[in-house]
Amino acid sequence: MTQTKSRFVMLLTGVTVIAVLSGCVSISAPVADPGHPAMSPFQHIHGLALDRDAGFGLVATHEGLFRFPITGAKALTPAEVGKPQGGIMDDFMGLTSIDGTLFASGHPHGEQATAGPNLGLRQSIDAGSTWSAVSATPTADYHALTVGKGDGGSPVIYGLDSGSEGISSSADGGRSWIPGAALAARNITADPNLPNTVYATTQTGVQISHDAGKTFVPVTGAPALYLLAAIPNPATGTLIGVDVDGTVWLKPATLPWKKTGSVSGQASAIAIAAGTDPKLLVSDDSGIAVSSDLGASWRLVVTP
Repeated sequence: MTQTKSRFVMLLTGVTVIAVLSGCVSISAPVADPGHPAMSPFQHIHGLALDRDAGFGLVATHEGLFRFPITGAKALTPAEVGKPQGGIMDDFMGLTSIDGTLFASGHPHGEQATAGPNLGLRQSIDAGSTWSAVSATPTADYHALTVGKGDGGSPVIYGLDSGSEGISSSADGGRSWIPGAALAARNITADPNLPNTVYATTQTGVQISHDAGKTFVPVTGAPALYLLAAIPNPATGTLIGVDVDGTVWLKPATLPWKKTGSVSGQASAIAIAAGTDPKLLVSDDSGIAVSSDLGASWRLVVTP
């Protein structure tokens, strides 16, 4: 097995992440019944990730984890994207990464579902081609995952469990978890620069925790965001998100929130990669698009 040690950047998920949806169908471009057209796997997107250095993105769907280029001259169709990584057709929900290791949760496909409805937490060091279990028992169903830093800069994984609607944290790579606040969140994102800091989007607005997810308080002055991502490079800004109307909002480090652009219709996932010219990836009604100017303009890379 060839190990792809790439640095993926976490993406965050929207309402499709909060829904408990399972069951998978073939993704190998079957011949559609005229009365029942085949559905694209990209019509239900749960998460996105960016491998900026390699120029590829990853998309988590009901029918597997797919890899696609973000630098192509034209947008790819689902058939052109091809089969899921490793041929694995599990229902991927929460997705995050750190130092080339992907972490994911979701639901097993087909006969594997007899072992239980949830996958718990698992990890991959080869861009999702193979996976290994991390949690001792696959009981948790994390519909959102994010990685931040704890005291001393050590990594901390946060998970939003769809069953308990609770936010838990793990400081040992996902092997053990500490229960945190009960919060009906749509989306969570850890601050890559501030220890023990994690944000959540909720129906009542953006909230922040300064104690590794144990308690949350409202973020004063924040727009009503549906999706939110923390920016690794503070010089660019600290946060970027999309509201329910599709407007993209940026929070500069020392200035109020400002509008930078808009997406097409309803956004379902967001990811951002660090750098002097950060790349922003969003899935919306038009497909999956990338922006090099923080949402002011977009280039479609995958159609629905």
